[in-house]
Amino acid sequence: MRLSAVVDEIAMECDLEKSTIQQYRRSVQKFSEHLEKVATEEDLTPANVNRFVANLQQEITNTTAGNYRRALCRVWNYLTETQGVEAYEIKRLRRPKNEERPVFAWSLHDIALLTEAAKSLQGTLRIGVPAAAYFEAWLWAAYDTGLRPSDLWLIRWDQIDFEGKTIALTQHKTAKPHVAFLSDETCDLILKIRDPARPEIFPLKWGGLRKWALKIFAIAKPKGFNRLPGQSLGNLRKVNATQTFIDHGASAAAQSLGHSGGERTVWKHYIDSRARRPFVLPRRPNEPRSS
Repeated sequence: MRLSAVVDEIAMECDLEKSTIQQYRRSVQKFSEHLEKVATEEDLTPANVNRFVANLQQEITNTTAGNYRRALCRVWNYLTETQGVEAYEIKRLRRPKNEERPVFAWSLHDIALLTEAAKSLQGTLRIGVPAAAYFEAWLWAAYDTGLRPSDLWLIRWDQIDFEGKTIALTQHKTAKPHVAFLSDETCDLILKIRDPARPEIFPLKWGGLRKWALKIFAIAKPKGFNRLPGQSLGNLRKVNATQTFIDHGASAAAQSLGHSGGERTVWKHYIDSRARRPFVLPRRPNEPRSS
């Protein structure tokens, strides 16, 4: 049985995110390219998988190679459960060392530069809202709530309690309920873009969002804004977590992002590494110990 067909069956039987299924498909495709033939269930052997992973590690990061390995193992597990294919021994499969990189969130000064840049945007969006007003409201809403862009563009007007300054939603990625908070200033900015009437407040999705984000970054750069490779407007989620951590602790930061499983994820992926410990240096020679 072709592994691509197995992925189709998994997609039909399991309620998974589209991105998850796409990861399974990419893994199977990469495995087929490695084998130089269409991969089937007979190709799922420890030797083949180990050579595949080792080859990936020469081309991409360990983290990405590990993701391909996990996706392939998911396909293998499905075949074991449904077709009686011999299960793998996890200890015999090559496991790339997990690389944890420092987390970098923009500073409050960076946020000020971005919002000032948004105010200077020219033009009107297709929905009839001035770009400057739309993105000033969007940036502050993203900062206040820490919501993912994929949640922000689904927020409807009837989900906001302007009197209580709250947004009640079910998060798209986790399918879990969450309540986010807005400042008075952000509520005012959102109300300014209420016309023309539309169901969602921020309906602009990835393509349009990226186009305008690049304009904002370009305007802010000469004023001192520095965007690291890979950073997008989604980095505002990290800014929310970092600033909430600084003022209220890791538990509050996890709650702000809607994490119900504790603080581990927010520590690993969202709180700026530079904010995690106080600034201390060892003493220099002949320097007295501080009291």
